[in-house]
Amino acid sequence: MEPIRAILLPGAVLPAQEAYGALIEALGPDVQAVAKDLEIYADSEPPPGWSLDTEIDGVLRDADALGWETFHLAGYSGGGAAALAFAAKHPERLLSLALLEPAWAGSWTGAPPTPRSGRNSGNWRPFRRSSSFPPL
Repeated sequence: MEPIRAILLPGAVLPAQEAYGALIEALGPDVQAVAKDLEIYADSEPPPGWSLDTEIDGVLRDADALGWETFHLAGYSGGGAAALAFAAKHPERLLSLALLEPAWAGSWTGAPPTPRSGRNSGNWRPFRRSSSFPPL
């Protein structure tokens, strides 16, 4: 039986180890869990051109470095938004997805961007796509 493998993404305020360290310890040695900080905080300034794709690339990089073809992904707040974006782009890599109070940067209407709604209003599309995912 393969071990349980999980990447845990924190919110925007608390570093990953502080957010998930106690949980990882409580899960014990039979669970391979990694608390991964968001890419936006990798340096003192956000990476040039930062987007949710930057966070997706970071999750892929870490999973590949661990040799994990598939894994569970959990995200809280800003990490939840990044986890949802990852699931929309790479559902074949996930065994499950857990979202805890995911942050939202878009418009609930799905209408084209306007100066009032902001350029992220197309972010509703991943939610619509996720409704077609097969049940676990």
